[in-house]
Amino acid sequence: MDPVARPWFLLYDAHCGLCRSFAYQVRWLNRLALHDGRVPRLEFAGLESEAAGALLAPLPLEQATASFHLVDPTSRIHSGAEAMVPLLGLLPGSEVSSSVVRQQPALEGILRHLYVACARLREGGQCRIP
Repeated sequence: MDPVARPWFLLYDAHCGLCRSFAYQVRWLNRLALHDGRVPRLEFAGLESEAAGALLAPLPLEQATASFHLVDPTSRIHSGAEAMVPLLGLLPGSEVSSSVVRQQPALEGILRHLYVACARLREGGQCRIP
């Protein structure tokens, strides 16, 4: 399949309240793409799903379940904080923001620290938010 025609995949812990909320917000933003004439480019799946298992097969199980993942159309896996900038670029109206963050290491660092702070609520693969 042509990589341009393939969607991106957001893989998240469907048993984690924080992860579900994050995926819900991203899904809502992605739906806005329908209204501005863009084709939605994101598919969503829980880490426990068969789809996620197939997409994350190259990763050891511990790494596959440690964070959320963004899988691009070429099957490259972006994990955790590393996935935030490409994800930002997929959301409607945020292409410029993503470009600015990529060009400013300090902004990318802030985004990474925000992700790490949120991820601490899910240490050990167990969410602390119901």
